[in-house]
Formats: sequence, structure tokens, C-alpha cells
Amino acid sequence: MNSARIRPARAVTFEQVIPQQYTLAERTSIATHWNQASEANPHLFDGPIIAVRGISWHQESCRIRWSIDSYASYLWRYATDNVDNASFARALFASVVVLTTTGQLVLGSMAASTAVPGRVQLPGGNVEQPPSGGPLSLDSVSADAVRELWEETGLRLPADGVTLWAVKDSGAFGDVGLLYRATGVTTAQVREAFLFRSQNRVLPEFTSLLLPDLVDRAESSAILDGSVTYVDYLPALLEALNPHVIAPEAAAHVRG
Repeated sequence: MNSARIRPARAVTFEQVIPQQYTLAERTSIATHWNQASEANPHLFDGPIIAVRGISWHQESCRIRWSIDSYASYLWRYATDNVDNASFARALFASVVVLTTTGQLVLGSMAASTAVPGRVQLPGGNVEQPPSGGPLSLDSVSADAVRELWEETGLRLPADGVTLWAVKDSGAFGDVGLLYRATGVTTAQVREAFLFRSQNRVLPEFTSLLLPDLVDRAESSAILDGSVTYVDYLPALLEALNPHVIAPEAAAHVRG
């Protein structure tokens, strides 16, 4: 398993390419696994996703090649007969890195109704194609990130309230993520927004928030102690935000 990387990014461009062509055996396996997954969790929904078909870099600029695929093809990564198959859809996601004015990083624990119950991650989600069917852009992706932040935490920011900070690549399944930074938010604002949101949402995607203090090295590194499952990029993220937060040999408890 390749370690996830967090790379500084000043610019991102997108290129739409021909969708992945699956064999009959692959399509059968995808359908079988989807039926099993949706039977176990009726809240799952098989809709279109943006799948990453390639990524290239030039200094701090990257180009992402993408096509439309299905959520079933994305979940196929967890199929027991697909352990060594790289054909599953790699997702393009957008997340917001909220570091409060007192140094707390906003993370959430995924709900039982999601595909990855209990996983700790940043607020965010898979990128969607613009409703018009138009091309992806940084503006459309940042709008997705801000919307996901509101849906999962209740924290509402304007579309221009976040700035592109980094891109996540490699990792457990090779998903690619655009990471945006939000500043000027207090811990009290985050707690109040999440309380209001959780009381007024039937199926919240986050069951709880984790707010590790990045100023306190012991507290911020404790989240990697194996007591919780977390996204593949979390160790790299903590190191990028504060190079002294974690030891390089920290054990990973990853579910991508």
C-alpha cells in the first residue's frame, strides 16, 4: 500500500476523458458486490461519481484526468474478489481543512449509514459534475467542498471562504482529493454549528466531531494510536499542518 501524500497546490486543471470500459466479468463482480453492500446498508445509493483516471504534476500545479463512473464501481474496491484489481473507480473528493483560531483541527466520525462507519476524516465528500453537465472547475469543486462542510458540520461558509491549499494523492486506493483551507473560525462556532445541524438532520453523516489540538503534540498524535479507524491521508495531513505532530513510524489504522 502506497502512503498517501499531501502536496501543496497552487493550481489544478481538469481534463475529461473516455470512461473506464469494464469487462463482462468485472461488471458482474461490481453488480454482485453492490447488491451485497446495499442489502447490508439500505442507505447506500448508486449514483454517478467523478472518477480519477490519471494525475500529473508540474511543480505546484497538477492536472487531473477524469470521467463519469458509478458509486458501485467505487465500492467495488472492498469486494473480496477484487483485492489485487486496480480497475475500481478512484474517487475525486473535496475536503475543507478547518483549523480554528485556537489550533483545533475539525474532523468527524462517519455515521453507521455511510459506507465507512466510524472512519475519522475531514469534512468533505466526492466531487459531483456540475448540474449543467459542464466541465469541472476549481470554482465548482470548491462549491462542493463548502456544501459538504455545511452538510456534515453545520458550518456555513461562502464559496470564496475557502482557498485551495493542497492535493492528496496515492494512498490506500489512490483516490485524489482537493484540500481547501478555511481560516478565522472559532472552536465555539464549530461546536454550535454541529449541535444545531445534528439536531435538525435525520441522517447526519458525522455522528461526532473530533477537535484535536495541533498545538498540543500529545493530543494531536493520540488520534493515530489505533483506537479509531481513519482515512489514509490523516498522518500526512497532520504532518503537513505541523511537521512535529507525529512520528514518521506512526502505525496506520487506515480505511481508504
